[in-house]
This record gives sequence, C-alpha cells and structure tokens, in this order.
Amino acid sequence: MEGSVFITGCSTGIGRETALRFRDRGIKVAATARKPETLAGEESENLAAIECDVNSTDSVEAAVAEAEKRLGPIEVVVNNAGYGQPGPVEEVTEEEIRAQFETNVFGVHRVIRTTVPRLRDVGGGKVINVSSVAGRISTPFLGVYSASKFAVEAMSDSLRVELRPFGIKVVVIEPGPIKTEFESKARNASDRFLDTKSDSAYAEYLGSGERGNDALQRFSLGPDAVAKVILRAATSKSPRSRYTVTLPATAGAIAARLVPDSVMDFAMARATGL
Repeated sequence: MEGSVFITGCSTGIGRETALRFRDRGIKVAATARKPETLAGEESENLAAIECDVNSTDSVEAAVAEAEKRLGPIEVVVNNAGYGQPGPVEEVTEEEIRAQFETNVFGVHRVIRTTVPRLRDVGGGKVINVSSVAGRISTPFLGVYSASKFAVEAMSDSLRVELRPFGIKVVVIEPGPIKTEFESKARNASDRFLDTKSDSAYAEYLGSGERGNDALQRFSLGPDAVAKVILRAATSKSPRSRYTVTLPATAGAIAARLVPDSVMDFAMARATGL
C-alpha cells in the first residue's frame, strides 16, 4: 500500500488492534479516537493518534485534514466507531435511539462524505465498514442496535455499486461475539432494564436474553481476529464484499439467507423464553 489508512474508534478493541496491526506491517495509519491520549506510547513514524468524534462533522473534517497532513493521501477508510444499545424496542427511549443512530449510522456517513472525494481524487481505494452479524439477523432485546447495523449494511450495498466507476471498493466486516469493552459497555447499558425489570412488561424474559448472550460467548474471539480480516480486505486487490468473523457470525449470515422467518422466530423465542 502506498497511501495511508484512516480508522475511527481506535481507543480500544477492534479499532486499536487494527491500527496496531497496520502499523506493525509498515503501513501508515491514522488511528482516530475521541480521546487520542488512550493511544499514548503507540505513536510512531507509521501511526498518528488523532482526535476524532464521528458525531461532529467539524471533528471528522479536521481529523481527515490532520491525517493527510501527517501521513499523506488516504487510501483506505475503516469505519469502526460504534456501540450497542440494548433493551426491548418498546422501552428504549427516543433519545437513546437517536444517539445510537447518530454514532453508528450518521457517524459512518460523515466519514464517507469527507473521505470518498479524497479517494476519488487519488484514483481509487477502499471503504471498509465494520458492521455485525446483528446487521443480518435482528435478535430480541437488540432491535435498536440491529436497526443501526442493518442501515450500515444497506448503505454499504448501495455505495459499493455507486463507487465502482471510480475504482473505489466497499467492504463490510461482520463480527460475531468479540472479547472487547464493547460487550461490557452493552451490558452496563442494559443494567437499567434488568435493575428495574419489575416495572417492565418483559421482566421475566430479560434475564433469559442475558443467558443466551452468555452462551454465545463460548464462541467469542479476540479483537485481533477482526483486525486480521480487516488487514486482509484492505490489502487484497479483489476483496469480497463481506467477511464474517466467528462461527456465530458465519452461521447467522447463512441462516439469514436460508432459514424461514417462522423457524428463526421459534429458535429465538426458545433461547430467550419469549
């Protein structure tokens, strides 16, 4: 790769691991985060820690400009920043839904709007959007998060064709359960539903949903597993449109295409006691 890589959400987890993997391969990378000081000690000739809040257009534009100034033209963009809002669809507040889409959807769009013109100017490149198996299958008590990832998948499918004339490839990464702070943060966000479950119409089912998630963790992998796939997609001349990471993600992608809704509904109801 001759150009640099611009990655969002690099303070921890997948983003951080991906940035370090590119750096260690001798590839220039702009590792962006709301708190770039979390990358203290990791900066080098090939890694620049840059402040970027994907919820702010001004912040995204400033981060991209700083990345170009320090590392040269951007060749690959990795939209990784995001979080998961759990809870029954009925009980998640409007403010929580707006916040979920602000980061997971509008944040991706801000980065795309800012970086794609640069990729077009240099004659090509790649946009890699980190989605989730939740972008293919929506499960009980994760409907809002899934809605945001379904949106990312839909945008990516349209963008992939729209950017073909310009030599820009669009790739979606679909992880399953990954051992990062993402999971613990999602659990913390679900505490209010569990702690006040006596007031919830879904009280008797919320604990079952948590146990179902615990069962999936048996198949979880570390963030390095996702970083390896992102690196492979970024450096491939002909990357696939989608990559799954972990067995549940692969199984979920197959089930989304082949298993009837009635069967999926039954399986999810059994898993969560609904």
